[in-house]
Amino acid sequence: MRTTDWVSFRQLRSDALWKDADQILTTRAMLRCGLAAAWVTLAGLTVRGAAWTGGLPMFLTSGLSLLHASHTLVLRAEKRLPRPAQWLCQRLFVYPDEPHVNWVGMAECLGLVSLAMATGWPLRLLAADPATAAVGSGLTMGILGSFVANVAGHPVWEVDETASAQQLMRAVRMFIGPFGAGVGLALLWWASPDTTARFVAVAGAVGVIAGSWRSIAQVRVQVKDMDQVHEQAIDLARRQDSDLIHSTLKNLA
Repeated sequence: MRTTDWVSFRQLRSDALWKDADQILTTRAMLRCGLAAAWVTLAGLTVRGAAWTGGLPMFLTSGLSLLHASHTLVLRAEKRLPRPAQWLCQRLFVYPDEPHVNWVGMAECLGLVSLAMATGWPLRLLAADPATAAVGSGLTMGILGSFVANVAGHPVWEVDETASAQQLMRAVRMFIGPFGAGVGLALLWWASPDTTARFVAVAGAVGVIAGSWRSIAQVRVQVKDMDQVHEQAIDLARRQDSDLIHSTLKNLA
């Protein structure tokens, strides 16, 4: 029995990856939503004026991402919507097993960029209070780390090992963390001239890189374990086939 004969293995691995990833993606989305809410609250309590509005795009898009991650809820609600609303929901919340255009992810990315620009260059909305700027930088880096870990360690890149898009992504995803950390640090470095705020930005950038690589390693280990189980199942099936043939030939002799 050849490995290629196990046509259903790809679907089994896909189901297992998504089952384990559902809770992780939802938890990360909840974390980003909570950190964005904390940023808005922090700015509203410590900085005069409408500085708190700088965190609203991130808060709204992270909430949308949380809804997207809760796909069981989305699919149940979709069935009760009128047909035009169902069409819109199907285009916005896409759940295929292969790489696709994720509109929710793109919107959240824009929200994250707007938050980094509001915290650091060019708006520097929290610069009036160095302590607030330091905390705001930490919150922004936390959101960035969660977002980057989602992209770099997403299970969609492991569903089909032979597809060219997944192979390309697996080759370049180690650089997603450093790139995201570099962009975040470049923006948040100017959040405040205070040493503490800049230290937080640097430490956060290191954390973003480490978190993305850890996420990639976790997915790789999970896939490796699944492949080992697959190979063990094939060896067991081969031995059983061999024993059955041997027993049949012995009875005929």
